[in-house]
Amino acid sequence: MSFPVHLGFMRENDLREFTDRLLPRLPGCRVLEEDSPQADTEETEERVYRIRLAVSSPTAARELLAQLMSFLSHHKGSGVFLEWTGHDGLPQNVSLNSDTPRNAEIASARLAASVKAHNDAEKAAAKGQEAPPGE
Repeated sequence: MSFPVHLGFMRENDLREFTDRLLPRLPGCRVLEEDSPQADTEETEERVYRIRLAVSSPTAARELLAQLMSFLSHHKGSGVFLEWTGHDGLPQNVSLNSDTPRNAEIASARLAASVKAHNDAEKAAAKGQEAPPGE
């Protein structure tokens, strides 16, 4: 059971450092695929370097957010965008930087709840498939 989360970094070096140094030490998080850098066309032409992670548990989700805030506190002026689909099916997103610890706490709770709901739904679906026909 894994829950997909998209991370977007403002600088390619930040993405590389996160994936090389921090990600291997995060239990329950692994890279699903790396997206090619995309330009935000709405308001700015800044490049966002994206990575797609699989998060396996609510605890791993909370640890991911805690480590991201630690990472950002060492990289002043850096930012990270998180995107995922909530347990209600609606898209969720949050922008984090070292000055927004409250946003990280809220995002941690929301992401953990979404991961738990996803895992519970997968368990229920697997349990439903295991039931013998006619019961």
